[in-house]
Amino acid sequence: MLTVTVPDPADGQSAQPADWRPDLQGSAARSTAFPVQRPHPVVVGLFRIGTSLYRGPLAALFGAYSMLLLTTTGRKTGLPRRTALIGAPLGGHYLVGAGLGTRSDWYRNLLAEPRVVVQVGRKRFSARADPVLDPDRRRELVPRLAVRWDRYGPPRPFRRLIRFLFGFDYDAEAKYALAHAESVPLVELVPLEQFR
Repeated sequence: MLTVTVPDPADGQSAQPADWRPDLQGSAARSTAFPVQRPHPVVVGLFRIGTSLYRGPLAALFGAYSMLLLTTTGRKTGLPRRTALIGAPLGGHYLVGAGLGTRSDWYRNLLAEPRVVVQVGRKRFSARADPVLDPDRRRELVPRLAVRWDRYGPPRPFRRLIRFLFGFDYDAEAKYALAHAESVPLVELVPLEQFR
């Protein structure tokens, strides 16, 4: 899921998606990303529902629709942290994008500890998370994710509702990400060993 906060025209702000400026203070992995503000807490909560539902028979359904469950190790707590993401198969591994840029908790967690567990449908495997640092490579890969963001993101009526209620325009942000692909933080999830 790619998210960028869109200013509310009712507040007198431009309706254009927020600028994506590199964070030049961080490491190379962080410097290639865009700083964005979190969407409204209700929107964040709604997007987290997928993580809770990714269990039992629904896991196979989500896996069929390009959803994967990423388990990272909390950088502060050391506890497992799970996030449902839209992913794209890429050869023998998977590609995901950080919707909140380098502020995404799962992204910061995997920078601290790149060993992760990935679940696609009912298939689980351990993997190494490799941030894609080359801007040209990101420009090449973002269109693969953009197709899935559009097809498997929130249902269209839900997109209109969250845009109306909270000023969060999922479609405009996905298009903006496609236009500025070199700035989108991407991660390749490379399987280490199959288990279960």
